[in-house]
Amino acid sequence: MKIEQLQISGFGRLQQREIELKEGVTVLYGRNEAGKSTTLQFIRAMLFGIPGRAHPAERYEPLQGGQHGGILTACDSSGAQWIIRRYAAGGEQQARSERLSITVRHPDGRTEEASQEELERRLLGASREACSGSCSLCRWTSCRSLARCSPRK
Repeated sequence: MKIEQLQISGFGRLQQREIELKEGVTVLYGRNEAGKSTTLQFIRAMLFGIPGRAHPAERYEPLQGGQHGGILTACDSSGAQWIIRRYAAGGEQQARSERLSITVRHPDGRTEEASQEELERRLLGASREACSGSCSLCRWTSCRSLARCSPRK
């Protein structure tokens, strides 16, 4: 799977933000509180679900109000494009409640709607529990040794 685009309607401090991910490795960097961890949590929420109100530290309610959620677009190994639209449904319930739409556009022009279970099985190849360590961040101090291995231009 390759994530192509993030469209963040509202998630923590991020609002009305669009991020295009180009070929190769993408590195998000910035000062403290710039939104790097929030962006990572947004990706997790789009792939696995926005946590319920019982988990406020993981939920990332929009700080400026507005629609909570957004769209993640990814491409699978067959070239199909997956468009995941996920928004918190609102209300005061503590359990997870969201509006979810997953559209798969195949290279031959076919379009289908998919479920969360199909997303996990077909796009991710595993459930949330199995993927929990696959999406992570590292600090520059932890990653500097990688730079020493890279040829300099």
